[in-house]
Amino acid sequence: MKPILIALLAAAILPLSGCAPGGSGDAGPVDEKAAAAVKERKAVLTLMKSNFVPPILMAQDKIPYDAAQAQKNATRLAFLIPMLEDAFATDTRGSGVETEALDVIWEKPDEFAGKIASAVEAARQLAAVAGDEDAMKAAAGNLGKKCGSCHDDFRVDDD
Repeated sequence: MKPILIALLAAAILPLSGCAPGGSGDAGPVDEKAAAAVKERKAVLTLMKSNFVPPILMAQDKIPYDAAQAQKNATRLAFLIPMLEDAFATDTRGSGVETEALDVIWEKPDEFAGKIASAVEAARQLAAVAGDEDAMKAAAGNLGKKCGSCHDDFRVDDD
């Protein structure tokens, strides 16, 4: 077999086996349900980030304000953020899956749900005012504070 084909096969198979470098192979078997839940969470969070960056950059005057872009991103955020409740429904503590989610998410579910609800309301407000530059800037800052508050309490500090 050609070396490139072997490398591609190894790259495809090793992560599934739990033996890939940087994976959780040392921690024992990985719970497949938890692995799927974490994959879903990361997908939702990645989409949220890609849709939050443009309004935040506009709010910080790092890129020019574009009402259509701000509206599109804000509308998407108002749709995506409510998905967090379902995305974090599966308790992944002790699953062997690497995640930045802290155990306190499942220890204090009402507090976590409250943070999500607060972010949902802030995202809806952003979507409602995205066509007005000054109002969008204020609403984007407010949503950023809501997101940051959740990260402070429920996510591994990777700084």
